[in-house]
Amino acid sequence: MGGKFTTQRAAKIAAAGFPVAVGNHRPIELTGVKYFANALSFLQNILNNLDKNRFESVLAGCKTYRKPKYYPKVTIAIGIIGKQDGERPAIVFASDSQTTYGAPKSLDAQKISCIEFKDAQVMVTQAGSSQLGDKVVDRMGNIAKEKNLENCETGALVAQKALREIRQELMDVNKDSNFSYSDRKQMLLDNSLDLIVACYFNREPYMFTLDIDRAIWFQVKTPFAAIGIGGYLGEFLLREYAQADPKFQFAWPMSIAVVEKVIDNVNGCGQPIRAGIAYPMPSHIADADESDKEPYPQSLVIAPVSQREIE
Repeated sequence: MGGKFTTQRAAKIAAAGFPVAVGNHRPIELTGVKYFANALSFLQNILNNLDKNRFESVLAGCKTYRKPKYYPKVTIAIGIIGKQDGERPAIVFASDSQTTYGAPKSLDAQKISCIEFKDAQVMVTQAGSSQLGDKVVDRMGNIAKEKNLENCETGALVAQKALREIRQELMDVNKDSNFSYSDRKQMLLDNSLDLIVACYFNREPYMFTLDIDRAIWFQVKTPFAAIGIGGYLGEFLLREYAQADPKFQFAWPMSIAVVEKVIDNVNGCGQPIRAGIAYPMPSHIADADESDKEPYPQSLVIAPVSQREIE
């Protein structure tokens, strides 16, 4: 009895590669196996028809988010508002120079720039997509050259305008695609960009941050800020240094030390280190200009400063 039952339910592999029942001399296809085989065939057909860089909706056939190729990413940049009660107040920027392209990397990125207004200079540093960052900096320069530094927010507003224009151009490239909200968020994440903008106005220091996702400027309320993939470690180190030097009287060597530590501990950050300084017009020069009834620059910038010059 047991042997007869076993013979009737025994299985063998048919020529097509799927199990069939034997013993009663007629194949009985196993429903679960057939469904699984059909599902595999369906998925394989989808994979064969997918474009390498585009995820397409199988059900609706709509265009969705196109994954970018490897775009260059810059990695760590910091800003410190240094001592304000001495003879040489300054805002110091420091950054690494590595740009990553997936696995390949470059070590010559210029992440700190000077923006020329009609009557002042503003300093900006970037982290994220170096291609988008360079376009934003160029756009800022084109806008600023026709403007005066009217108040402490003018530099941040120019950066915001330039960032929104580049952001809109990025969106327009894919305007014919039926992007969902998550598609748009992922696109901005893959093309992330952060900025720090700094200047002096009426001899007071101001520092602002912006990112391409929100495209709104925010004033930095602490004496320091850090952006990029090493930003979290950078801010942690700056908070530690602040306990020993609350007024950041040694902002220049401190900024270099922080970036060096980030380079040593965060994959993707690399030498050489570059820096920049924003400072107010020296008071004796400003007083002389005022006596001559001539306008004087509210804010001056020296950037970028190479590692050789730093040393």
